[in-house]
Amino acid sequence: SEGTLDMEFVIEKSFLQYQHTKKLPLLDAEIARLEKEAALIVIPDEPTAQQHQAMYEEAAVLRSEVLRAQLQPEACLHMLRTGRVVRVESGGKDWGWGTVIKAYRTVDPPPVEGAASRSTANLDVQSLYRLDVLMCVQPSPRAAD
Repeated sequence: SEGTLDMEFVIEKSFLQYQHTKKLPLLDAEIARLEKEAALIVIPDEPTAQQHQAMYEEAAVLRSEVLRAQLQPEACLHMLRTGRVVRVESGGKDWGWGTVIKAYRTVDPPPVEGAASRSTANLDVQSLYRLDVLMCVQPSPRAAD
């Protein structure tokens, strides 16, 4: 406990803390000025602007729903033919471009963590399909030039 008090005392008496404390009135004045300036801002036709923002957010939700539908195996498997160039993203990581070698349905689907049975009814449809892709995951020194 005594060491903590010594550290607080040292911090309070440090030159950097002194500088920050000295700037507080200036920062408070700047905050007050900016709050007054923000209060004076008038948005012409504010309901229309709010409606536009709501429509923009709804469009973003709809775009994500369309993308989710497009990525379902039923919608995209017929396009994943050998030689097709695809962009690979997995787990939030972008792996770049690759060439499809083979697209197939797995015979033995991977186990679901925490599931008692290996029934395909418990699995996500996407986990039943595999895609073999040829990719350059580490560029050669010549490619960097």
